[in-house]
Amino acid sequence: MYPNLVRVKEPVFALSFSAIVLEKSKHWLSSWEEIQKHRFAYPRGYRILDIRTKKMNALTVKNPFTVSKMVKAGRISVGILITSDAKRYASKIGGMVVLKPPIEVVTLYHYLNVEHRRLVPKIEKILIELNDSGKTKDIIRGSN
Repeated sequence: MYPNLVRVKEPVFALSFSAIVLEKSKHWLSSWEEIQKHRFAYPRGYRILDIRTKKMNALTVKNPFTVSKMVKAGRISVGILITSDAKRYASKIGGMVVLKPPIEVVTLYHYLNVEHRRLVPKIEKILIELNDSGKTKDIIRGSN
């Protein structure tokens, strides 16, 4: 899609997206095909969710907390959030459950402009070291 970019082979991180529903809900969704039958919401800013939910009955809202409040209030039947956010808000607000397994797991990669392709091996080596040592997770969590 972007011919001027070169992908670094070592992944940076993997994000999982999960559905949250009310505890009393009878929805046990595990795929986009099942979710598209419902009115649902997700936070804006996730291009992958924009693509996956195109032509579905989906709302984009300000943030994950708003998605959670809408589920709790019964304004939507399903919320789609990053799994860590889904777990945090389900326990914080209460009355909701995070459905398993996640709807989708997306692996994220770093891309460089082709004019910097000579840097790819160096970046791959550093990413491998960070991933193998567990430092990637620490950096993302904000605990150095």
